Amino acid sequence: MATLTLYNCTNMTLTGMIDYIASNEVHDNLVLDYCARGADPFRAARDMLNVKNYYNKMNGNEYVQMVLSLEETEINSETDIMRFKAVVKDTADMLFERYKCQLAYAVHGNTDNLHVHYVLNSVRYVDGYKLQIGPAELNNLKYALNKKMLMFGFTKIRFNKGKF
Repeated sequence: MATLTLYNCTNMTLTGMIDYIASNEVHDNLVLDYCARGADPFRAARDMLNVKNYYNKMNGNEYVQMVLSLEETEINSETDIMRFKAVVKDTADMLFERYKCQLAYAVHGNTDNLHVHYVLNSVRYVDGYKLQIGPAELNNLKYALNKKMLMFGFTKIRFNKGKF
């Protein structure tokens, strides 16, 4: 089964995290896709920080990170990679519309399993409210993503009982 893991403000700054996910050097030249929604992909951190500054929300969590990982056995060809990239783009569009937050994302192929990192601004661009994704919303998100995963021929996302 696929997994979706949520991280609230890990040990990197927003700029550091976006630099990390976009870095071909760090990922053995296997960043297979990199883009952003609501921000210039090449200046995503700057654009996100500008929204935070506009709403005077420079403190606290700078971002929320989501990692969607496939099982090792799900990618056997270039066509499978293209299907996953389609899921990734559709998911980025859905996250942008659902949460009204800018985001950057990168698909990494340098590990045993293909995966994508989504880095969402913790401040909504429409009203300045902080993004909050609790256990119930994470489950709702997994249900929505499962429809996309199945539509593109991938396994469902695993639900952890009692945890998120």
